[in-house]
Amino acid sequence: MMAICAGCNIMDKNGTSNAQTGTPYTIKGTPRHASRIVALQVLYQLDQTGATAETVLRQFDEEIVGSTLEREDESNNGPNNCKWKHVNVEFIKQLVHGVVESRRALNEHIRKHVLENFDRLPILLHEILELATFEMLYIGTPPPVAINEYVEISKDFFNEEEHAFVNGVLDSVGKNVVSTEKRAAPSQS
Repeated sequence: MMAICAGCNIMDKNGTSNAQTGTPYTIKGTPRHASRIVALQVLYQLDQTGATAETVLRQFDEEIVGSTLEREDESNNGPNNCKWKHVNVEFIKQLVHGVVESRRALNEHIRKHVLENFDRLPILLHEILELATFEMLYIGTPPPVAINEYVEISKDFFNEEEHAFVNGVLDSVGKNVVSTEKRAAPSQS
């Protein structure tokens, strides 16, 4: 399992920490993509430390949010150069609070699509599934968008077998969401 934590000490799928290599952890992609990764980090820290969402969000706000995502100056090397900009703080809070508050319902929903060993999933993999499912069920993110985003995120932390797993589970969840929307649409008219 890969470790992910607050600040810049991030481990990649090979178990190498950016603090060990001296290179900054940079996130490519949209502000929304970066926000999803921050939300994943917050959830991971919550699960590892037992801290409250507010405490961890405040810590991330102090340490990370509002600084720069990419290196501004190539001479700025070192493990403390992992900084973020253009993250959507409200979206991060919506994801974190939504997953925390809906965790039981999300897990019941995900469990239907995981054939076995649900309780033995690595924490980070479980959180990726929770975030994507939350987006599809409660925010209304179109399933293809949520699936693509979270499969891409899983590639940063896991090997091919795990991203295929994430893709399969989320595809099943997404089909269920679309099916439910189609059934619910006529009664709303």
